[in-house]
Amino acid sequence: MTSAPADASVMPGITGRAVRVLHVTTVAKTLNFLRGQVEFMAYQGFQLYSAAGEGVGLPAHWPLPFSPVEMPRRITPFRDLIAIYRLARIMRRVHPTIVQGHTPKAGLLTMIAAALTRAPVRIFQVHGLPHVAARGARRILLVLATRVACLLADRVFCVSHSMRRILAEENLCPPDKVFVLGNGSSGGIDTRAFDPAAHRADGLTFRQTLGIPGTAVVAGFAGRIVRDKGIGELALAWRDLRSRFSDLHLVIAGETEAQDPIPTAAREVLENDPRVHLIGLCHEMARYYSACDFIVLPTYREGFPNVALEAAAMGIPCVGTRVPGCTDAVVDGVTGVLVPPYDPVGLATGIAGYVADPGLSRRHGAAARERVLREFQPDTIYLDLFRHYCDLLLSAPKVSARAPIL
Repeated sequence: MTSAPADASVMPGITGRAVRVLHVTTVAKTLNFLRGQVEFMAYQGFQLYSAAGEGVGLPAHWPLPFSPVEMPRRITPFRDLIAIYRLARIMRRVHPTIVQGHTPKAGLLTMIAAALTRAPVRIFQVHGLPHVAARGARRILLVLATRVACLLADRVFCVSHSMRRILAEENLCPPDKVFVLGNGSSGGIDTRAFDPAAHRADGLTFRQTLGIPGTAVVAGFAGRIVRDKGIGELALAWRDLRSRFSDLHLVIAGETEAQDPIPTAAREVLENDPRVHLIGLCHEMARYYSACDFIVLPTYREGFPNVALEAAAMGIPCVGTRVPGCTDAVVDGVTGVLVPPYDPVGLATGIAGYVADPGLSRRHGAAARERVLREFQPDTIYLDLFRHYCDLLLSAPKVSARAPIL
């Protein structure tokens, strides 16, 4: 579905200039989740720009002008001030009408820079809330950062109802300022690209390249290989499962990060087992999912896990944790199984249920794809966002009346 272009060149409240939208993320590869959205908005007549904390990982054939800005994920006060200054310089050069900051770190720095440069419309998009799994002083700082970003934003979008509920319950943002686009997620899912019928033969080929028998049971994990993703619990669960199920294999797709390393014991378990396949960053996710019988997501926190949604589109169920975000992506007992976080025994039990009953896995996978087809079509989200853009532009002060103060 593609809507006819709207006249975005002259919008009420914006005088004499095309509507420009600047998207900012902490790392460049996150921009890939916005590809469908920005293509849709470009068709509507908006002029779009992008910036991110690093150019490494910038999606291939990225369609927007791109500006790199050093923006570490961790809290680095001096470097963060420099990033705000550089973001402000980009905004003064681009003159965006709408500034949309994604992810916690970029969201905060972008909202500060947008406020300093008097951007007419400021949007903070919450893809996750790190403070949920943090403790002590780090949690206090993360809560403060989220509260400031929400305060400076004209509107806050959440990728899941769980995120919206947390913002409201913890008084991080006024409830009337927070919205979920469509039914949630970063941008829905392209069910033509993630179509199990189109990739049925790819699964066997993918297994063969890894030396996995076609009759084996394959559990998959895809994501950053960090402590917060529950890799420690997965390693402990695997030690039990591998002895119980001789035909079970585990395929792990993703990269490690020095900022949040997994326990040494967990790394040794995974690296030294011939039935654990560490394949690094995977660029052919549909082929990867087609090789799996189910995926495992033992995460401590999520905004809305795209991996669970992509797998669901491929008819693959998920064994996830009962944490915010996962509870939006997985319907327990219908499209997957939810287990307690930080619990390797519960995780092993959830995985064992699918290994012992392949029919249950197939039924949950079929239900998962049906749900994606019904509730997570991209155009629903894009049209909802377009309506918000129009609403914000109608109420935005005149650009000429908002001279930058930086």
